[in-house]
Amino acid sequence: MAFHTTVHTLQVILGWLAKMAAIWFAISVISITLILFAVHAWSLLLRLKVKMDEFDRTMPLPLFDRRRKKHPKFNLRLTRRQFSRTEGEMFEKLDHAIDYLIDTYDLRKFSGIRNELLPDEFIAAQRLLQCRAEMLKEYTPLPSLSYLLKRRLAYLMNRRQTWV
Repeated sequence: MAFHTTVHTLQVILGWLAKMAAIWFAISVISITLILFAVHAWSLLLRLKVKMDEFDRTMPLPLFDRRRKKHPKFNLRLTRRQFSRTEGEMFEKLDHAIDYLIDTYDLRKFSGIRNELLPDEFIAAQRLLQCRAEMLKEYTPLPSLSYLLKRRLAYLMNRRQTWV
């Protein structure tokens, strides 16, 4: 009788281990499949972006990204622009200088005060922000990925209609 209970207990333990191994294997297979799908989708989107850039060379890039219409308090830092490495470093240093002035002198508390009562540091930060905005005007924002997808789908739909 003792041998029978030991065998039964061993069968139960092995059954649980087999179920756990099957679940572990299924999770591994699913995660690897999702990773491969994500990598494939990412490469397709990158190729789509390249094709859209090639297609749009005849058309100027949009002056404003579509996100500006959706969000009234649009932040220019969220807009993608194409800079060279030195230009990017320059803008990064300028942003650090502005952040340093604002954080060091706690300039956020002066935002509602009249111009006559503003400290010199606040005026300097305002001038740096104005210079940054003027420099960013020279670089056209790049379109967002959703905008490129919409343009590509519109192009494909128009192309399909001309075939029919």
